Amino acid sequence: MQINLAKCQSNFSLCFCKMKNLLRDYLIYSLTSVLLITPCFSNVERQATFKARQSSETHTPLATSALIDMPITSTQIDRSDLDTPEGKLAIKFSPILCFDSNENYEPRDATIMWNEDNAERKISDNRKYLDLRGVTLTQGPNAYRKKYGELVETGKYPMTVYARVCTRDQHTILQYWFLYLFNEGRYLNDVIPWFHEGDWEMIQMVFYYKGVQEVLDSGNVPDIIVYSQHETAEVRDWSSLGQLGFHPYVYVARGSHANYFDIPGTSEIASGFRLKLLERMDAEGNIFVADCSNIINKFKEKYTLDLLPEPEDTTAPQWLKFDGLWGEIAPGTTEIPYKIPYEQKMLLAGITLHTKVEAFVVSGPESPAYSTKWKDPLGWMKTLRGFPPKREPLWWGKTKGVWDKTLKVSRDIWDKTIQFTSLADDLRTKIGDILSRSREERAPSGKQPPPVRQPKAPPEMDESSPASTVTMAPHIWVSPPSGPPGVLFNVRITGCTPNNKVRVDIGGTEREGWGSSPQETCSTDGRGNASTTISFDYRGKYFVRVLDKATGMKSEPVTVTVEYPAVNPTIMVSPPSGSKGTVFDVRITGCTPNNKARVDIGGTEREGWGSSPQETLSTDGRGNASTTIRFDYRGKHFVRVLDKATDMKSEPVTVTVR
Repeated sequence: MQINLAKCQSNFSLCFCKMKNLLRDYLIYSLTSVLLITPCFSNVERQATFKARQSSETHTPLATSALIDMPITSTQIDRSDLDTPEGKLAIKFSPILCFDSNENYEPRDATIMWNEDNAERKISDNRKYLDLRGVTLTQGPNAYRKKYGELVETGKYPMTVYARVCTRDQHTILQYWFLYLFNEGRYLNDVIPWFHEGDWEMIQMVFYYKGVQEVLDSGNVPDIIVYSQHETAEVRDWSSLGQLGFHPYVYVARGSHANYFDIPGTSEIASGFRLKLLERMDAEGNIFVADCSNIINKFKEKYTLDLLPEPEDTTAPQWLKFDGLWGEIAPGTTEIPYKIPYEQKMLLAGITLHTKVEAFVVSGPESPAYSTKWKDPLGWMKTLRGFPPKREPLWWGKTKGVWDKTLKVSRDIWDKTIQFTSLADDLRTKIGDILSRSREERAPSGKQPPPVRQPKAPPEMDESSPASTVTMAPHIWVSPPSGPPGVLFNVRITGCTPNNKVRVDIGGTEREGWGSSPQETCSTDGRGNASTTISFDYRGKYFVRVLDKATGMKSEPVTVTVEYPAVNPTIMVSPPSGSKGTVFDVRITGCTPNNKARVDIGGTEREGWGSSPQETLSTDGRGNASTTIRFDYRGKHFVRVLDKATDMKSEPVTVTVR
């Protein structure tokens, strides 16, 4: 069953439902924690026994009281910079990255954005930034997922974690930096999407020793450890986090890539409803370790560890010296972010919701070497919450364990309830088949068993309705039959088994690929009817059909054409001439409604469109837009508009500046 909330004037009802869900879960956790009097693991033991995708060789979890120094031999290191004291320190404490099962991105080599074939280097308002080619923030996360998949398939950008070792004020500092291509965080239980290109995250370890070699010789663990989380970070003592030997676990939140000491939404309940509680991280995805660490044989996935020098070093890569932003500059400010319409699917109490929300888009992050985390790591750390870290008492670990266990119990109960409902539907269908066969076998010879009552057509349907004359034959209608990408198509299903399940299949553009194409399951009512909505992100011709899961019968596929309407971009500039500094009014018509249009200003000889100033505008529901321009140099200039949805250009108009 699907509910379309596109016509809602406010998100109040959605927020109310979600807050009710959170309150329900919180009450379950509180009640269960009081009633359950069972032994539970501490936070460190729970994370050490984390269900990993490991190889056949298992390992014994190590608690903080039984740390074992695992020596690193030179045969494990294939890069000379890692054979230095700084490299050995980076390998010794290399993190174990734990991802969500639905995570779409991994930390990659920085050249994935520095390569000029992938990203364009631009300047806007004296700010340098990298802009990924072929995608914009207004296109939403689907375009970036496709772009990321294409880049990863080339095999040029391996999973990479960058390590940096430095000394400040008699402290040795070890940092690990991670670059993700895109941030698609969703906060407040998926209510608030928050997007930006490029995502630099990091963790930091601080040792109270003067030199790197002294840290290695001491055999001690870090005194303070910091995990970045969005615009801030969290500080803890080493004893309060989970680790395997000298390798700490890092739990990466889905989409936002914030780093957590615990799984978000579990052990942090006791410390209050913070943003951490409302992020997503099920800890059932891939686990990555450094390819040169001594625990590589215990995990299947690995990442490349690369040691970074200081930017002033002659061996430093060029991207480390870049002093701009790693991502497109978004309109708006940090205090008032720019918002774009965004449609997403959410699973709420077993019901799939199509919701239209406003997604916040912000500019990309600053370059690591020019951030406060790099320039002043100790000063930045002292401004964070939880500094200085305190050792947790023994009873606190047990309290966290109770929260973890009660949360797991409540979620298991909810999952089992959903599974039981599905099994009950299947059992009811099977019992009906058995009774039908039994009635046929017991019928006297020469007599036919009583006919099975067929469902009647809906009383509101007249004889002209296509479903009124059909008995148990699946049919599907899609309206409108054509439309632009992103529009919602209404799907109506009739003639299926009453009170059962049907599946809507979407085929490829050549009526192929049913198995790998998107599928959606709906529930029919007592008359065998159902309805839902679908949308398409790309242009082309698609085929849609319905499968009755009880009988296995399929309907004839219907065709849906996804295409932008014909446009004829036109641009008008008034006045047609003026003196230097005059403000010219620009009016644009005939573009794709509710989309983007770009105003290009050419050179004085109708050349140089690529390097000339450009401005991107949003069109209204009629495909119109307006803006103003001015020229600082005299001469004859040419102005045109580009419809970004269809790539159609208008005829240029001439503006004379005296």
